Parts: sequence; C-alpha cells; structure tokens
Amino acid sequence: MQFRRFPATWRYLAVVYLAVSLALTLAACSDGAVPVSAVDGGSGDALVQDSVLADSSKGDAPGKPGQAKDIVALDGSAFPDLPPNTPPTANWLSPAEAAILAANLPSPCTIEVADGQTAAAQLGAVLAISDPPPQPAVVTQVSGNVVTLRLPGLAPGPHTLTLTVTDGMGGKVVLERHVTAQNPPGAPQVAIEPPVPYRGQDLLAKVATPLQPGEQHQFAWYRNALKVKGLTESLVPGALLHAGESWRVEVVVVDGPWQSPIGSAEVLVANSAPSAVGLALSPTAPTLASTVQCQMVAPATDADGDALTYSYAWTLNGVPLADAPTLEWLALAVAGPDGLTAAFPVKIGDVLGCSATATDGVAISEPASATATLVQADLCTTSLNPCSAVAECIPTDTLAVQCACKPGYVGDGAQCFDVDECALGGADCDANASCSNAQGSYTCQCLWGYSGNGKQCADLDECADGSAFCDLAADCSNTAGSYACACQPGYQGNGLICTDIDECSAPTSLCDPIATCVNLPGAYQCNCPEGFVLVGQDCVQP
Repeated sequence: MQFRRFPATWRYLAVVYLAVSLALTLAACSDGAVPVSAVDGGSGDALVQDSVLADSSKGDAPGKPGQAKDIVALDGSAFPDLPPNTPPTANWLSPAEAAILAANLPSPCTIEVADGQTAAAQLGAVLAISDPPPQPAVVTQVSGNVVTLRLPGLAPGPHTLTLTVTDGMGGKVVLERHVTAQNPPGAPQVAIEPPVPYRGQDLLAKVATPLQPGEQHQFAWYRNALKVKGLTESLVPGALLHAGESWRVEVVVVDGPWQSPIGSAEVLVANSAPSAVGLALSPTAPTLASTVQCQMVAPATDADGDALTYSYAWTLNGVPLADAPTLEWLALAVAGPDGLTAAFPVKIGDVLGCSATATDGVAISEPASATATLVQADLCTTSLNPCSAVAECIPTDTLAVQCACKPGYVGDGAQCFDVDECALGGADCDANASCSNAQGSYTCQCLWGYSGNGKQCADLDECADGSAFCDLAADCSNTAGSYACACQPGYQGNGLICTDIDECSAPTSLCDPIATCVNLPGAYQCNCPEGFVLVGQDCVQP
C-alpha cells in the first residue's frame, strides 16, 4: 500500500476516527471481549466453515447503522463522509462440530477471523460456554488471521460453545459449536496367561478392566523387546514361542479420539519338559533266564526341539533292583562254563519293573514304567539243561534245576552210570528165563521150552501145540521145558527120524517057516501056502 500526504483537515479527521475506534474497542473489552492483540503467535486446526449467527448491519458505532453522517470539526468545517463499517467474518477451525473433548482438561479452540477495516489483532473475542467451568476461556495465540483460545476443562457431558467476535465499531459475528466432554479411558490392567508359558502353549492377554460403550482394545506384542509385526490380537500362537524368550504385551483402550495410557504385562517362556515315553517289557512274559528289554514303544517329544537323552531304572517287586544297570537291557542270568547263573535274586512270580525318563539337559519328563511277572524258566527243554541225558530234569521256582538219574542208572544226575541188574541180582527174571543187561535196564527171556514175558515163564507143551519136531512114525512126550520123540514099534531111529524095520529079513520075523513073510510099514504079514490057513503065525491044515 502507498501512503500520501493529506491536508491538515483530513489529518485531523483521521485522528478523530482512530480515537472513536479505540474508544469502541475499549468499550467492547469492558463488556467481556478479549482483544486478540494481547496474545502471542500460533496456529490452528483445519478450517471448518460455520454459519454466521450475528446480524450484518453496518455502522460506525452502536445505534448508528447505515451510512455514516457528516462530522463537523471543531472549527465548524465539515468532514467528508466516512466509508460504512463492515462486520468481521470468522470461521471456526477447531474443535469440529460434535467433537469429543477430554473432560476436565484444557483444550485449544482456533478461529480464522478477518475484517476489512480492523486488523485481526485489534478484534475482540468472547467465548461463552454452556454449563460454564470456573475458569473462562482466554486467547493464547494470534498468528495472522488465526486466533487460538484455550478452553478450560469441561465437565463430562454435552456443551455449547458460543464465540462472539467484534470489531469495536458495532460489527460482530457469532459462531456456535456443539461438543461433548468425556473422561478419557484409564490404563487397562493386563495379565498374560499362562503366567509361566511353554513352547506350544498359546499366550492370551487378558484385560481385567471392562470396556465401556464405544471403547475397544488395541494390542501390540514384543518378543525380546522387539515388536512383532502382525500380532494385533489378544492371542499369540504357541508355535511362535521358544524357551528363554521374553514376551510383553502392550494394551491401550481407544475411545474415539482418545487413547488410554499403556497397560502392559510380560512373561518369560520356560523350558518345556519332554513328554513321557511309552514303555513295554519284551518279552512280555520273561523267564528267570531272559534278557529283558525296556522297549520304548513311544519315544518322548520335546516342544522346544531339544535333543533328548534317556535313563532307565529297574525294580523288583516295586523296590529298586540293586546293581541293575541304568540301560534298557537287563540280563537276569549269565552263561558260564557250568551253565547259567542267576545274575539277580529273582524267582518265579516276582514282578520285574522298568521305568524311563527323558531329559533335554534342563528339564526331566515324567517317569513312565512297565512291569511283567516272571514265569518258569524251563531250562530242561533247552541246550542249557545241566542234567545227564539219562537223568530226569526237574524245574524249580528259581533258575536252578534238580537232576535225578533214571532207573537203571546211578550218579548225581549230572553224570549217570548204568547198573548191571543181571550181575548184581537186581533183575526179577523167572527161574526159567535168561537175563540180559541193557543201558539203564535189563531184559528177561523165557528159556526154550517155556513161554511168558521172562519174568513169569510156563512150560511149553510142544507135543500139544505141534511145535515138536518128532518124526511121523514117532511118539512125542512132553517134558519140563522140552519134549521127547520115540520111534513107534516097527520103526527104528532117534524119534526125530524113524525108518521102517524089515522084519522079514531080520531075525525078528515070527512067520511059520512054510509061510511067506511080506514086509509092511512098521510091521510084516505072514501068508500060508494054499491048503493051509494061518493060525497066529503058524500055518495049519484045516
């Protein structure tokens, strides 16, 4: 703008005009208006256009609307007419209509003002508050055409803000704004469950403070003080956890524009103990001579992925088995030159038990166990039978067996020797039988001419049963244990072989000298000549 020199009269009128303007401004301030020139610089929020509720009359002073009248100077000369006064304009930048303000806390209020005849710093501003607080609003900053006021803390509830801006010469503009004050949410009380987590267990952030209508939680998770992207819910999957990690959750309550202070909780992920193993004894029915395995049918697992080692313990009838190795194998007997020897004092019916635990070097699993009842160790049917081949093997309720030589043998059972019953008189053969010794026994056989089992023998009647070998021309006579053959008359021989005797040629013929002698098998016949008859052995005439 370029300034130029005016005549003395014009300069006088200008002084009068400024004096009147200053008087009006002071009057406005005396009515409660705050001169915006009494503040330092600043800035406001985004522009919000509001309706103007004030009148738009123009005038130089209250009660003088319209065109300005001529003013007469002290010397009686007339001043030219002054331009009419225009009211200021204002836009309410903040707070926005229906804004939510923090109850009982000061908050800024910004407006944009303009006036064609009065500088923004010379305008007056009065802020009226329904349900007014004890302290009034004050102007805190003017920066160009933007004026900032400080609202005092408002009680919870709705409020109407009425802002009046005046130019000190009757021009004014009135703006209204409706806001609600409410208490910002407090810091939530947070806990993490479980308080001692392990890998595989989900983490759950539990907020004890209940939410009010319109409020919601926001979660942020930190692993070892580093924020984990993507975890914005109350749950952390257990698969993300590792032993030794520190996990912290930060929770705020959001209520519209307000955010509560942070509530937090932190836990340390503990080392996970291995799971229990699944066990079974093999064989399921061990004998006193068995080598038993504590068989792991289900190995332990470790949620942390640590390498596992195992240890074993053996019990007998529920009591730790002394001197038993801490291995998965247990030999109940030891083979030696003299056969098996019991390694532990076990017997049939004892309950053998095995327990196993897994460790990752820090934690130990729950012990798992398996048991089995010991059964008869039948060494008699195995190559470990210590008895002689001709001895009876008798099992006992321990690993030892009893050996007894079979009948017909003598010895300690481990070694047995044959007894000669025939020589020692121990045989019970019949008197008419023969005795033959055998390994561990003897045999009796009836003598020739006798029948029976050897221990009882009866005379055999060879003549009656046809087993005699006499000649057909011989007579058979039974004897004790034998028989006798005798040739019948007219035969000669030993009975076994008999031949016919030719009496006609032998001096034994008794025929009449005149008779003819005819030999017959075993006899002879005398035939008299014709005219004679045979009487006896003599030939006589009739």
